[in-house]
Amino acid sequence: MCREADVSARIAVAGGRRQGYKIRVRPNPLTVSVAMLARIVIAEDNWLTPTVLRAELETHGYEVVGVARTGTEALELCRREFPEVVLMDIGMPEIDGIEVTRLLMEEGPTCVVMVTGDSSLSQASEEAGAMGYLVKPFLPDEIGAAVEMARERFGRFQEVRAEAPDAHEALYAWSAVRRAIKAIGDRDRVRDEEAFARLRQTASDRAVTLRQAAEALVAGEAKLRS
Repeated sequence: MCREADVSARIAVAGGRRQGYKIRVRPNPLTVSVAMLARIVIAEDNWLTPTVLRAELETHGYEVVGVARTGTEALELCRREFPEVVLMDIGMPEIDGIEVTRLLMEEGPTCVVMVTGDSSLSQASEEAGAMGYLVKPFLPDEIGAAVEMARERFGRFQEVRAEAPDAHEALYAWSAVRRAIKAIGDRDRVRDEEAFARLRQTASDRAVTLRQAAEALVAGEAKLRS
């Protein structure tokens, strides 16, 4: 079976108060089907890209609840509208997209898909909490696929987050889990969904957290390669 990363070479796989804003409790993605259509915010300073994104998303039935032209506007819009997904340009004025993503993940968290012309920034995006990204120029039919792939990952992230004491620890744990998912997928030639299920089962069998299971697995794989 093909792993998620093989779906398209152009789609890169990738609760509190803050600054006076109330943070609403979001529906638990573990109990909400990914098939349910999402409310989306587009954060992009280019005037053409949001038009293309909105048209394609609305064709698939998504609701675009707003467009932000700066990083500051993106934060304010997300704090007001509480979207399920944000399509985030990395090179936003005032506050760049990576920092906006980091802030949203601390506050929400939120499923962010980076939109960028520089695929070399994928690691920084993932470390900030992005669940995927679209590389410009992209084809219209890649947009919906990238959003749904990111939402699936976000559901897995929420499982990891439930075990972490705070947002920072959740991102560290997620980084370990991502590496373990890739290691299992490469080794067993399975999709990310199945790789995560196997990791979850291992954690359950050993009565450890997903992060602990992931770190043990990655360390074991490293020893095998050495």
